[in-house]
Amino acid sequence: MSPKNSSADRARLISVGVLILCLASVAGHLAIRVAMVGTLSRKLGKATQTELAGLVQAKQDAEAKFQAALLDAEAAVREGRAEKVRAQEFQRRQAMEAGFAQSPGEKRLLEMAKVSQDPSLDPAGRLQKLAKLASPKSSGVRVSPVKKGYMVEVAVPLSSIQAETHGGRRDTNDVHREVRRVVAGIMRDLFGFGAAAGLQSVEVSCQQQVEVRGAGLGAEKRQEYRELYRAKLEPPSPANFNWLAMNRIEILPWAHVTNDEFTRMVSR
Repeated sequence: MSPKNSSADRARLISVGVLILCLASVAGHLAIRVAMVGTLSRKLGKATQTELAGLVQAKQDAEAKFQAALLDAEAAVREGRAEKVRAQEFQRRQAMEAGFAQSPGEKRLLEMAKVSQDPSLDPAGRLQKLAKLASPKSSGVRVSPVKKGYMVEVAVPLSSIQAETHGGRRDTNDVHREVRRVVAGIMRDLFGFGAAAGLQSVEVSCQQQVEVRGAGLGAEKRQEYRELYRAKLEPPSPANFNWLAMNRIEILPWAHVTNDEFTRMVSR
């Protein structure tokens, strides 16, 4: 064998050896990957089964509680306990217990009930605080003495009244409806908690802030308020009505509307 052939054979053997080592390395990596995938699959299978078992158990527990509550409700009706529970709950709600106040509106009424019985406030101060609670934020409030007691005036900014929008634009009819609803709510709540403090009348206006330029060239712009709606409620005997049992729709016909720009806007 010539030296040239011997060198070629040696190079071929080295190449074959390197190829075998590469294939062995790849096979080793593949075996490790297969083992990892198998382990991960087993873990996921166990986790999925555990999660499924937990969901099934939770559903069974909820069903058991529901059936127990159903049986207890049936027994309460037979034994007369349900009527007693309802009567007790009604009394607690009438007493305005804090535990029944869930929504912001209910919490506000609860706060107004506390203010109406606060001995540290005189009647005018009590009505001032009640009017602030009954009105949207940033509303102006004024309490004035009248012949038999007090009159409360509330100025509500239009920007604080949330009305439905249609394609990003507020419809005048929707705004008008919401303004009347807010005004009626202020009147009802104020009389409901303030009649005992000598409240005789409530006048509520809705105002819009507008930009006005003064007369003459170069005159500066200034902010003014344009009145859009005003109504007054002055019942003959404020303390003789259960105001809080009335809804806003029942309040509105009693109010005397002295200005309504919304009606003019719609009719144009």
